[in-house]
Amino acid sequence: MISNIVASILLVSFLSACESPESSFRTKRMVDRSYGHLDYDRKKYKKIKEISQDSKISIYDEEYNFEENLTSNDQKYQGYYKVGNPYEIDGITYVPQKYNYFEETGQASWYGEKFHEKLTANGEIYNMNDLTAAHRTIPLPSIAQVTNLENGKSIKVRINDRGPFANDRIIDLSKESAKRLDFKDKGVVNVRVEYLAEETEDLLQNLGLK
Repeated sequence: MISNIVASILLVSFLSACESPESSFRTKRMVDRSYGHLDYDRKKYKKIKEISQDSKISIYDEEYNFEENLTSNDQKYQGYYKVGNPYEIDGITYVPQKYNYFEETGQASWYGEKFHEKLTANGEIYNMNDLTAAHRTIPLPSIAQVTNLENGKSIKVRINDRGPFANDRIIDLSKESAKRLDFKDKGVVNVRVEYLAEETEDLLQNLGLK
């Protein structure tokens, strides 16, 4: 009897990690795509879960055109550059800020169909088939390197959204990003996230945001 209960709990935990139309790694406050709460100015910071330092980073050799599909038919980029004010979710305060260097390790999740073609936190339209991601404090848009620590696979993504805010996960990847890192069916995976300052600067200039 006890073994059956334990097995049921494990099964529910596994299924909750996978994307489906009925579930999301985000809170209900993020589901409605209302980002007003991200601009609240809080004087007291209860908890900030970030690892950052001022240092020079290395740039990776992998080539990917992050401007592709962002501008077409002579139309300008629809998103905008955003750092944002400190905001609080479930008692934890997050402080968006500019970084010269940023690196952290933790669990990654992914999100897909439920948010496809909906507005992101910086005015882009989310495309689950693009290499994008949501992060809690990195400026939008930015370029980051994400490495799957369980299989060594690594890709670059464009950070264009805020989140995740569940179970201490540090980044929420698009469906395509999860596929390339080979964890889409698994749901969550341990990763390293590295902010790429020079490539981000190039992206902002190419999009006319700087």
